[in-house]
Amino acid sequence: MVQGVWIHKIAAGWLMYDITRSPFWLGAVGFAYFVPLLVLGPIAGAISDRFGPRRLSIVISIISSFIAATTALVTWLGLITPPLLVALIIFQGMMMAIEFPARQSLYPRLLSREDMPAAIATNTTTFYTSAFIGPLLGGLILKHFGAYACFAANAIVIAWMASVLIRLKLKPRPRQPGSMANLLEDIKLGVVYTLNHTPIKMLILMSFLVALFLRPYLEFLPGIAVEVFKRDEQGLAYLMAASGVGGLGFAALLAIRGRTQGLLKIHVYCQFISALMLVLFTATDIFWFGLVSLGLTGGFIVSSSIGGQSLIQHLVDDRFRGRIVSLSVALGVGGPALGTLAIGWVAESFGMQQSLTVSSVILILVTLYPARILLSQPKDIESKSAK
Repeated sequence: MVQGVWIHKIAAGWLMYDITRSPFWLGAVGFAYFVPLLVLGPIAGAISDRFGPRRLSIVISIISSFIAATTALVTWLGLITPPLLVALIIFQGMMMAIEFPARQSLYPRLLSREDMPAAIATNTTTFYTSAFIGPLLGGLILKHFGAYACFAANAIVIAWMASVLIRLKLKPRPRQPGSMANLLEDIKLGVVYTLNHTPIKMLILMSFLVALFLRPYLEFLPGIAVEVFKRDEQGLAYLMAASGVGGLGFAALLAIRGRTQGLLKIHVYCQFISALMLVLFTATDIFWFGLVSLGLTGGFIVSSSIGGQSLIQHLVDDRFRGRIVSLSVALGVGGPALGTLAIGWVAESFGMQQSLTVSSVILILVTLYPARILLSQPKDIESKSAK
């Protein structure tokens, strides 16, 4: 499924920049795709906890496939406009906001808690394998067939994922009492649990900060490929693939490592280093150096993400798992929605490279506080005794 997401993203970004030549509209694409996660993520977690993540994932995947097919048709007919593209991406993002947290909540029904760090790292390895292969495939499809073919490919991939979920065999899951009327209370209890659990609260904050200030760089690669490196669709594909290759390599190492001990330092230190790597990327117009620094940026972001996700899954009470995972996803994956819009607006006046540099420096400064709190109690966090 993630292959389709990357193919869809590279096509949407390139199409929007080709139509508008505007960093602001590039930021709007990222905002439209991720902002639904901020709004719907916690709600999706409550629904998942109450009615079951597998059923929810299947229904939403089918709807998402239909939206991607509609985007392909409208683009093929030549009816696409910047506002319409943003609207379709918002609908696509709404489906991801509901389906993604539900699918992440399936882990405990597939494996034991002890295997969770290795499983999350393996899943992330798969994600970044797609982040390497997906942009390359997307670049080829985009160059030879057009953006509509990329959107159609995503529709097919999502439909295939729905068929896999239908056939998936899971451990029995006890149903939780109550009805839809209790969802607001469920959400409230999940938020209260998070606020009262200092390590989980700080881990989610760290994830949100990197999403807000660093992850938006991916949305501006179409503009950087054209304006800074003077490259076409294939150059954009290489840049996105470089980030994916770095993520893949680091994720594979953590998957092999497969243990909780030491993850806290990996999570914290890699977040700082990833910001420094992005500063190097934004300081050059040499393509090969850009590829290397972008690969390291992706690698350290992935390492930090795996550490944070694994520790949250390690610490959270099973009764709140869906809600806490969805809250983490909402802020960690939805955060770029706010970041891309703000950075795109600033980049209209000061340029994309300069805006991303400033954003990276801000990340380093604001991460100091939660990092200090987390590093003060590594044994408690990694042994699951912190509250």
